[in-house]
Amino acid sequence: MFTKKDLRKIPTILDEAIECTATENDDDDAMLVDVTDAKNSSSSKNDNKDNNIHRKRLKVEKPLSELRLGRRQQEFQGKVTVLCQPMYMSKLQSLQILNVYDCGISNVNGIGMFKDCHHLTTINMGRNPITELPTEFGLLKSLKELWLDDCQLRGSLPLCLMELSQLEILKISNNHITHLPTTMVKKMIHLRVLNLDGNPLVGSNSGGGSGTGTSKILNEEEKDQEEEKEENMMMMKDDDTEVHRLPPFPNDWSGMKSLEELYMRNCQMTQLPHRLPPSLLCWHISSNPLSTLQDQYPKSNKTNNPDESDDDDDNEIHPSHSQSHQDDQKRTVWHNLPRLKDLSLNSCQLTSLPYGLVSGLLLPTSSSSSSSSLTRLMLSHNPNLKQLPLEVLHVIRASTEFQTGPNIIWEPNPQLESQIISSSQ
Repeated sequence: MFTKKDLRKIPTILDEAIECTATENDDDDAMLVDVTDAKNSSSSKNDNKDNNIHRKRLKVEKPLSELRLGRRQQEFQGKVTVLCQPMYMSKLQSLQILNVYDCGISNVNGIGMFKDCHHLTTINMGRNPITELPTEFGLLKSLKELWLDDCQLRGSLPLCLMELSQLEILKISNNHITHLPTTMVKKMIHLRVLNLDGNPLVGSNSGGGSGTGTSKILNEEEKDQEEEKEENMMMMKDDDTEVHRLPPFPNDWSGMKSLEELYMRNCQMTQLPHRLPPSLLCWHISSNPLSTLQDQYPKSNKTNNPDESDDDDDNEIHPSHSQSHQDDQKRTVWHNLPRLKDLSLNSCQLTSLPYGLVSGLLLPTSSSSSSSSLTRLMLSHNPNLKQLPLEVLHVIRASTEFQTGPNIIWEPNPQLESQIISSSQ
């Protein structure tokens, strides 16, 4: 739906905004007021009142609920100062949506003034050259949806975002985020949609980042034993100097129990989290250099005998594997995603599919179920994928011939064509 742009300057918009008080009737209709025509004021009382009385509908103005101020670079001049003035706050108590998309804003200091706008649920700050967020951003407790896509945020995901306890949607794609702190999993428990597309999730050195923000992050996370243990595992030595390296993301995401959509496309990932929340419905991890999808689930009873082969670590399934062999395998991270419907793995560097993905997502979820929860699996543009397990071929045939089961999109993959064609004959 097209929304007409307000051509007034920002100060004018705010100056002309009003503070409304509820009327006695407080209904949705505008007030109807009887106005006596002065020319007929001396008419007889017996005259028809309809000739003398005009019913006038007065428009009742409402306080601002939306501020759509996109693409106003000249007015903002790189700061939000023009908007964050104490004299305007009383007129913004009903504000629900704030849009300052592509306004050339690089300094967000002062945004905490919106902390008293308890109806503010959505902020769009996308496409602004923001490199860091001030601590006061965490004061906006009522936020449920935040857009920070196509900005210039660097290093770790800002800790102030962890204070937005009601946040449900976070779109922070196409920034320079390299590290997701464990605090995210513990505090962002209401998050439903997380879009991290286009961020280089490769981890970062403890000395990296911008300004004092990274130092503050380390001080917070070192208090958490789990994070500290994870960081210690990533220590590297170079010229007798120890460098702490933060991992790209936590291994265990199961604490984010409301998460339904996770987008991690083109994030330079070479590994996946060990655990994801069972609430997940959609997971897009396309365009990452993932040559294999290990079954990531930690093996609690793995042998310490050096003589035993470690060939099964990847738990890859091959066409020659029998069903009994599959049943003997351990449950994996893929088995803990009972609601997953959409999995995108296109444009990676896959050479094979792991056992857990096939048995956990493509096969029936239980003996009483005739189908899996997965409805779409994207495998296209994986030129190194030479062969698919028999179970996958059966699913492709069922989907093609009978329109049942998950839709597996495998084309184009030239090396798979002969296998797919022969299996359908």
